Amino acid sequence: MIHCLILLEFTLLFYVYEDSDYVYTLLAKTIDEYDVLWFKAVKTSDEATTVDLRLEAIVERILNQCIMDGKYKQAMAIAIECWRLDKLEEAITRKRIEPGDTKTV
Repeated sequence: MIHCLILLEFTLLFYVYEDSDYVYTLLAKTIDEYDVLWFKAVKTSDEATTVDLRLEAIVERILNQCIMDGKYKQAMAIAIECWRLDKLEEAITRKRIEPGDTKTV
C-alpha cells in the first residue's frame, strides 16, 4: 500500500512505460490495489469506499499504453482483473481490426 501511495503522489511524474522490475512491481501493486478497492466499493455498495481518481488514472494509462503498443493479451488480462469491460472491448476490437495481422487473440 505504501508503494501505491508514493506512486499516487507522483502520478504525473511517474513514467509507467519504463522497462524495469521496479516499475513492473509498482504497477502490479497498483493494479491489485485498484482491483481490491473497486471490488469492495461495488460489493458493499458503500459510498465511503471509493477508488482514488489518481489510482484510476494510472490504471487507465497502463491499459491505454498496452493497447497502443499492441500488447492486446496483456491489456485484456489487466482489463478483466480490474473489471474494466470497456477496455476489454477496446482491446478485442483493436486486435480484430489490426491491418496485416493474421494471428488471432
